[in-house]
Amino acid sequence: MTSETQQRVGRGVPQGGEFTSRLHAEPEVRLAAVKLFDADNGTYTNPAPPKTADHCIEFWSTVEVPDKVIEQLYKAFGAKWAEDNEQAHERLAAQFRAEWEETHPKPKKDRHLAEWEAECDQAMTATFAQLEGVFITRPRQLNAFDGGQLVRAARMYECAPHKARFPEEHEKVMEHEVELFDETLTVRQIEDRYRLQQIVHEFDHVKPEIDPERVFDALRGIASTLEAEHLQSQRARNIDGY
Repeated sequence: MTSETQQRVGRGVPQGGEFTSRLHAEPEVRLAAVKLFDADNGTYTNPAPPKTADHCIEFWSTVEVPDKVIEQLYKAFGAKWAEDNEQAHERLAAQFRAEWEETHPKPKKDRHLAEWEAECDQAMTATFAQLEGVFITRPRQLNAFDGGQLVRAARMYECAPHKARFPEEHEKVMEHEVELFDETLTVRQIEDRYRLQQIVHEFDHVKPEIDPERVFDALRGIASTLEAEHLQSQRARNIDGY
């Protein structure tokens, strides 16, 4: 005699017929990879990194460059030239004075010192007048029509394909020619001449406008708060003094 164990099913659980379980193959879901290089969703302030020269050149040749960005370029370039000029003057002045003292020993008596200083300053001024701007390698100013093209060239240089990963594509961007008002230069030649990478942070985004009135209001608010805290502190000291 054999006994078979029957699997008991809970009461009310439908069995058989249309309720019979069936196995269905689940469709395979594949998510498209998010594209990083050469993506088409880049903007001037947030460009997609390129891996091909064609994408980099096409993007920076056609992307809209805000007028405000071009204004920031001219302003930053002028300020950088002035900074370089001042530093060059200081460096050359120290060098000139050292050489001057070798050929014109400083007088030992104080009564001749003022005359010696004046003679040195006069000779330095005459020398610098002949060298004005010569020791600054970058041009003193930019052509009025070149602003937009220089911005594009500078951003091409900055955002070119990674030099180590895509060396050939990187080099193609460096050798890409950009038409300026009175000449055509490659991206590399523009950088060598204008050295825009030193100031690219000044025009790689649109700087927010500063409202002077809002600044004054903020300063007045701070002053009012400090005055109130000072008065409160004085009252506390007066109470403690009783």
